[in-house]
Amino acid sequence: MATMKITQTKLNRMARDLLEKADAFGLTDDYLFMTTFRRYTTQVALAEELQKSLEKDGVLVTKEYVKGRANIYTHPGINSYNRVTDKRQQDRSSLEPK
Repeated sequence: MATMKITQTKLNRMARDLLEKADAFGLTDDYLFMTTFRRYTTQVALAEELQKSLEKDGVLVTKEYVKGRANIYTHPGINSYNRVTDKRQQDRSSLEPK
């Protein structure tokens, strides 16, 4: 499966476009919409950073414990990435018109 690269500039432009559309409906004055939108954009940034870490480090990490024995584990960022993307999807659903 091909990886889709989206630049930060494009994400910022898309966020601005979304806010302009929300403003047309008077949503930028709505506290719940704006705090949810801010939380969503933060989650997008967190997911991007976690994804970079996973791409750089790989999905498996090695930890050495007693007597220098190496143990292989899944990257701890995987659980964080999954939690962030699940929460991001919930917030995205909250932002969509009903």
